[in-house]
Amino acid sequence: KYNYDLCSACFYRMGNEAEYARMDKPLSDKRFLQLDCRFVKDLTVPDGTRMAPSTPFRKIWCMLNNGNIVWPYGTHLAWVGGDQFARQSLVKLAIPEAGFPLNGEIDVCVDFVSPAKPGRYISYWRLTSPDLQKFGQQVWVLIEVFTPPSLAPLLVSLDVPPLMTFRMLISCAGGRACSSR
Repeated sequence: KYNYDLCSACFYRMGNEAEYARMDKPLSDKRFLQLDCRFVKDLTVPDGTRMAPSTPFRKIWCMLNNGNIVWPYGTHLAWVGGDQFARQSLVKLAIPEAGFPLNGEIDVCVDFVSPAKPGRYISYWRLTSPDLQKFGQQVWVLIEVFTPPSLAPLLVSLDVPPLMTFRMLISCAGGRACSSR
């Protein structure tokens, strides 16, 4: 009726289009305005990805604006904990001056370099407003750094002259059995 706001559950129970205006997200009271986001999916570097030490890579997450206001220009993704192996700790999102719309999806990316020492590493991130207020779900990158096998021990352990070793490696690379000719 006049000057009544109904949530969608109440509207379906007692309202109709002729008597009430359905409001899915109340916007009349500033106390209910809320920035929010939801993680949708990883677009690159799935959790547990193995990589060599000091490898540069880009992590991209798909995020959804599921709040009830647009994300303002100047929204950032900020490092909030865990291991810090990103090239920066605050990344400005590519949001137009008019803001990023409700229910819109955006790809958010951060450039990393895997740590030099082997191990499991996790880095946590969250969206922040221009005044650095955190909001929405936390996202992360989880990697495992390993030391790749080296050919040096193989070359040292062979009892053949270095030139012979080089020829043997060439013939092995072609998929044929190694010979000691």
